[in-house]
Amino acid sequence: MLRKVALLVACFSLPAYAAGPDPRQDWRSADTPHFRINYVASQRAQAERAAIHAESAYARITKQLSWQPQGMTEILLLDAFDIPNGFSTPLPFNENLLFLAPPDEGELLHNHNWLDGLITHELTHTVHMDKARDFPEGMRKIFGRLDTLFPNAVQPIWGIEGIATLNESVPQEGKGRLRGAYFEALMRIERERGFLSLSEINADGRALPTSKQYLYGVYFYDFLNRKYGNDAAVRYIHNYSDNILPRVHSNPLDITGKPLDELWDEFLIDLGKQVDARAARMKSVERADGAVLLPARYSISSIARTHDGVMAVVNDGLLGTKLLHIDAQGSTRQLAGLRTNARIDLHSNGTLLIAQPDICDDHNQFYDLYLWTEQSGVRQITECQRYRRAVWTDSHIAALKHEGGIPSLDILEVKDGRAQKMRTLYAATDGIEAIDLAANPDGSRIALIIKKNGAWQVLEFDIAQSTSRILFDFSAPLHGLRYSQDGLQLEFIAVQDSVQNLWRYQLGTDQLTRLSHTYTGVMLHSGVAQDGSVVLGVMAAGGTELRRMTNVSTLSTIAVTNSSTILAAPTATQPSPLGEAQDYSALRSIYPRTWWPQAFSDRGLQAYG
Repeated sequence: MLRKVALLVACFSLPAYAAGPDPRQDWRSADTPHFRINYVASQRAQAERAAIHAESAYARITKQLSWQPQGMTEILLLDAFDIPNGFSTPLPFNENLLFLAPPDEGELLHNHNWLDGLITHELTHTVHMDKARDFPEGMRKIFGRLDTLFPNAVQPIWGIEGIATLNESVPQEGKGRLRGAYFEALMRIERERGFLSLSEINADGRALPTSKQYLYGVYFYDFLNRKYGNDAAVRYIHNYSDNILPRVHSNPLDITGKPLDELWDEFLIDLGKQVDARAARMKSVERADGAVLLPARYSISSIARTHDGVMAVVNDGLLGTKLLHIDAQGSTRQLAGLRTNARIDLHSNGTLLIAQPDICDDHNQFYDLYLWTEQSGVRQITECQRYRRAVWTDSHIAALKHEGGIPSLDILEVKDGRAQKMRTLYAATDGIEAIDLAANPDGSRIALIIKKNGAWQVLEFDIAQSTSRILFDFSAPLHGLRYSQDGLQLEFIAVQDSVQNLWRYQLGTDQLTRLSHTYTGVMLHSGVAQDGSVVLGVMAAGGTELRRMTNVSTLSTIAVTNSSTILAAPTATQPSPLGEAQDYSALRSIYPRTWWPQAFSDRGLQAYG
């Protein structure tokens, strides 16, 4: 159970589609004072940046938790998946696996630099699960890293994920998930239908939300610190660190005077008050996000407007992911089977462009491009090209990829059933993340959202002239970018006052206009149609529901500015502590770290080891 728990401690749980690191790559290792970083030779810059973040996080977290893991912590930088993720395990040695692909939607899209926030989260797991005192610590000095001598790895998952999510979060700066727009929307939904009891959260199960362990865990530790002192979460962990048998129920007695079941009830009462107080202003204004068009489904990853409704990529949580057509009355028709998290864009001629994950060379899970028509079905047009988002630009395709976490925007041409790169319109440097793109109706211009830490920027490229300009700057997450039908406005989802809503920007102006007012969060939109209607994907108790607003109007406005310089990679404020590279060798990490006396006796034969 311990090994299973430890190996599943992840920044964000997603299915694994491939076998992991490709042994054919040129793998290198280099050391810092506390880490051995393993990386592909061409990604030395990412390894150096990871080294800076890791050593900085190490100083903070080891001081916070009063514990320094023995030996080097292994970090593996992996660029084999086009999804944001990571995991940490203390067995048989401390290891962090970090996916370089940054998020472009969902709960992980906030003001943190992706690699910095990920390292903070996973290194918290390392220090937390490695920590032991009294009897377990003493036994580890004798027998080494036995499974049973890691008390903090044997506790409810919310206890492990909660402290890591707390450490990644700086709510006042919009960093991390605590009190971020996505988690706040989830908590408003949980408040409406009833918070999970202690037994329910411990049982886990298939109930939504999928990130409930992170959600309840981080708000619980936040409650401890607010109610019982700024260091209450740390004392809670310290108190647990001498366990031989899991002492979950009685662990908070020394800190709060209450067993966990009583403390959890107190936490939920406090949580209800906190959620209500933060939602009061929002709920004092009438909801404006339309009527339900499609009841909530497990997930809806993309929608595209048609002349009589929308196409949607829908996963019901049971029968896989389907491409559906949904008309204005809510009637549905299945068009094709797709893969989880597919993204779509519809051409005026009826050809659907699909970006969806696929296996590449047995070791990678990359996004590739496909076309769908009613007559020919789904057919693949790229292979191993990593185009995670793509849109039509009249007869060509604009496609966005990240390699080694570094984004580029390419223009593609479809010839003989395959898409070929014509040129690169935009290439960033390490430390810049690209979120979303859109093409104007005649395909002459491309808009692109990029970010550096908590600075967000919307750019526009003239394809023919290969020129670019900054449309506006922002200080919170933006995604779901679309041009209006006249090409003079951009419509997108933005976070304002910790809520995701639909917004509009009139090109050449200095203000944004809010078009929706939801009580949860807007995750998707179809773009406003000629009749003034729009279909929204809205967070709900059952996942995501589609709602149709029939008459979009201005609800509020905010001012924006635009800087004179396109966001560039952060300048290193300190030299990287990463040492000289060596060829990767497993011998540096696979030596035994534990032993246990064994005895055998059978019909006079005795053996000891």
